[in-house]
Amino acid sequence: MLGEAPLPAIAYSHLMRCAEPMAFAEPEEAAWILILAAGSALHAGDMAATMLATRRITDLDCSPATLRAAQGLPKGYEGVITGAELWELPGAMAQAGGGEREWMWATVIGWMGPDDHQARRLAEATGRRVRAAGSPALLTEVLYYHADIEFRLGHWAEGAAHAEEGLRLSYETGQRGWTANFLAHSARFAAVRGEAAECRTLARRALEIALPLRERIAAATATGALGLLGLGEDMSKEAFTELRRLVERDSPRSNDFVAFAMLPDFVEAAVRAGHPELARRVAAAMEPQTGGIGGLAALARNHRYLAIMADDAHAESHYRSALAGGGLDRHPFGRARTQLLYGEWLRRNHRRTEARRYCGNPARRLRRWAQHHGPGARSSRSARPAAP
Repeated sequence: MLGEAPLPAIAYSHLMRCAEPMAFAEPEEAAWILILAAGSALHAGDMAATMLATRRITDLDCSPATLRAAQGLPKGYEGVITGAELWELPGAMAQAGGGEREWMWATVIGWMGPDDHQARRLAEATGRRVRAAGSPALLTEVLYYHADIEFRLGHWAEGAAHAEEGLRLSYETGQRGWTANFLAHSARFAAVRGEAAECRTLARRALEIALPLRERIAAATATGALGLLGLGEDMSKEAFTELRRLVERDSPRSNDFVAFAMLPDFVEAAVRAGHPELARRVAAAMEPQTGGIGGLAALARNHRYLAIMADDAHAESHYRSALAGGGLDRHPFGRARTQLLYGEWLRRNHRRTEARRYCGNPARRLRRWAQHHGPGARSSRSARPAAP
């Protein structure tokens, strides 16, 4: 659905043009063409175009269910869609004559939305339906969202298994854009497991496919994986170099959606590498774009990077706001990373007893998460992406 096109930006323009002649005679089909256009824009790294395509649907004489679908993506992106709305969406669209594509669209909205647990349940339900329908091309896409959601939840064994299956299906169905995305996913799982050589190999393979295709969401994810590896291995300069490519708007490795999510990681890397002023400039430049996006979870992420940039007189209030505001209740990986950073800050400020509550032993930050949070992280080494 958000899928295969040699050049996503060109696909977006073509689909937008195709939808216009159908807008009056066949508004429902025009709406789904616009949904495909929104997906192409997302993969091209243009969130403004993504939102423009979905808003265009609201001008069409479509069924109420299709209009709800069009309104759902901006609500998911802004972090204001509710769980009840998510679950009602595919059923309402199916009653209007839909099928697997409606469940897929609801899954995309859930993936962008504020509740990873709810998004996971929806992805599981969609996956069952698509498997029953015998559609490997569509299943490839479901697995992409499912793997990403599991990563955010810290369910790394499950997420790596979805990425491995999706990679195999992408080879079988010839969907090179998805191949790049699953290689990037797998690189990220290797990064948080601390498998440096594996991460770099997978990221390189992802970039070799993604950059010529201008598949910027895959390029951004692979770049983010290298940045996470650098942070986890205490290689601040490497992390900074990679994550700087991610947040620079004119970089072929940048994607708005990924960059917004990883802004705190860039700030952390920049501060650790000795570039606090650049961290402040980038954060200030991105703040107007991220304002209102992601709801409470995004607000918690913002407090995290503000805490990293702040002096000791102000950092603690940001850490406490990030952890107390409820925004991370449905994002356990984000909560754990914030707790670990706060614990390190407490230790540096000679408050070791309090620090133990948040970071335990002094092992590396991302390794600590992998070791201390759930069986999925510990067993994920068994899931390996196969070569074509």
